[in-house]
Amino acid sequence: MKKQLAAALAAGGLVLACAGAVVAAEPWLAAVLGQYPGAVRVGSEQVDMEALSQGALTRQGVYDTGDALAVVSAWYVARLHLAPSAVLDGGDGCVWLAQSGLVVWVDHSLSVLLCPHTRGTRVVVNQKLAWLR
Repeated sequence: MKKQLAAALAAGGLVLACAGAVVAAEPWLAAVLGQYPGAVRVGSEQVDMEALSQGALTRQGVYDTGDALAVVSAWYVARLHLAPSAVLDGGDGCVWLAQSGLVVWVDHSLSVLLCPHTRGTRVVVNQKLAWLR
C-alpha cells in the first residue's frame, strides 16, 4: 500500500514538474515555434500531457495578427526554410505549412495553418516532439 501511494505521489509530482517546465519554457517554446512577431494568443496554449507516456510532447497555439495572410505566410516560409512546393493551399483561402526532421533522437514536427481573419490572419501552430526508442 505504501509503495502504491509513493508511486502515485511520484507520478503526480512528475506531471506537475513537466507542466511547470512547459509554462516556464513558454518564451523559449514561442521562439522555437517561430511565433509570428506581434501576434496575440487566442485562448490558452494546449499541451497534451498524456502523450508523454508515449514518448512525445505535443503543443498547439492559436494566434491572431493584423497582418495580411501573404505577409504572414512569407515570414513563416522564410523562418521554416520551406520550398514553395511545401506550401499547400486548402482551397478555402487557408495556407498550410509543414516541416519535420530528426534532431539527435527527437523527431520534431511543426505545422502552421494560416487563415484569413476579420482583422488580419489567424495562425494555428502545432508542434510535436517525439523521442525515438
